[in-house]
Amino acid sequence: MIRPENSIFFTDMVAPDSTSFERDFLKALEYLQVKDRKTVRPIDVYMALATSIRHKMIKRWLRTQDEYRKNDAKRVYYLSME
Repeated sequence: MIRPENSIFFTDMVAPDSTSFERDFLKALEYLQVKDRKTVRPIDVYMALATSIRHKMIKRWLRTQDEYRKNDAKRVYYLSME
């Protein structure tokens, strides 16, 4: 059996007490960037981090938009020619 410290996969290293964001980040590196511990580069880490943050923001954005629709909230749009 391969121990986590000898594995090339990021998700094998996830600690049981890790945060959901840490798990999401490592999954993004492995499954979206298709990188392992031997092939990862700084740009891959950046992209996985950006993707993980984006996914969290999208969920919040969609919840907010749903609440606006439910409450028939008024909206203000502003366009500046500066």
